[in-house]
Amino acid sequence: MGSNSLKIRVLRALDGRGWLNARMISALAKFRPVRAVYIYMKRLQRWGLVRRQESLGGPILWSISQRGRERLAWLNRAKT
Repeated sequence: MGSNSLKIRVLRALDGRGWLNARMISALAKFRPVRAVYIYMKRLQRWGLVRRQESLGGPILWSISQRGRERLAWLNRAKT
C-alpha cells in the first residue's frame, strides 16, 4: 500500500459511519497519537476528502466527503 496506507485506513474508518471525533478515528484507523489525527484530518480536508463540523464547546467532527468516497474507491481498485 505504501504512502497511501494511512489515507486508506482513515477513509475506510469514516466510510459509512457518519460524523466521528478524533478519538474514534484514532481507534478505528489504528492511528496514534490522537493529537496527530487533528493534523492529518486538516490535510485531508484541504484535499477535499473529508468534511469538518464544529460546534461551540463541542468536539470537532469529521465525515468522508463524496470526493473522499471516490478517492477511496480508486485507491481500493489501484491496490488490487
